[in-house]
Amino acid sequence: MKRLLVLTLCVVAFAAKSFAGQGVVVEKLNDKKTFNRVARYLSVDSDQSQDLKYVFNLADKRYKEAIKGGASEEEAATKAMNFTLANSKVVLSKEQYSKLLQVINTTVFHHEASNLLAQNR
Repeated sequence: MKRLLVLTLCVVAFAAKSFAGQGVVVEKLNDKKTFNRVARYLSVDSDQSQDLKYVFNLADKRYKEAIKGGASEEEAATKAMNFTLANSKVVLSKEQYSKLLQVINTTVFHHEASNLLAQNR
């Protein structure tokens, strides 16, 4: 059990750190099409869907406001992602939250891989 907890904390820390330079992913979670796919994958009910939509929307707004306020993209994305993860954990069950972390990590991995490929061209 302790190993699982430590692993989960590491994944969350990695996700937050990975999102630091990728505010685009924070914005993508707020996209209607992306949100619907994530909600379907997580099998959320209507109340969870509304709460999750609110969390993603608020995180996106905070991210954009922080950028306008002069914060670095890295700092703004880190705060927005931490906000998203903390509030999503309250809304979702453990299994759903675990799936959300998988979606986030997969998205970050693919985004970073795309950037690497683009740089090597």
